[in-house]
Amino acid sequence: MALKKFMRQLPAALALLLLLACVTSVGETPANVVGTWNIKRSGEAGSANQTIELKQEGGEIAGTFKGPRQSGPLEGPVDGNNISFM
Repeated sequence: MALKKFMRQLPAALALLLLLACVTSVGETPANVVGTWNIKRSGEAGSANQTIELKQEGGEIAGTFKGPRQSGPLEGPVDGNNISFM
């Protein structure tokens, strides 16, 4: 009796498990931020245009920034739609 009930509920349980796995994997996909970005930055010293060039491997980004007074390397993680520079 219990086995028959279990077998009737098994397809619904497997479908729910598959749906949860798909939703979870979609949330873990990092945003694609590859490319050249032109940014206008404002602060106490005034405003400046900067260019950021990024490459990405999965959840990690690396690249360079270049502005009128500074330039250098960038790297950091991509977590969903959030990026951070270390």
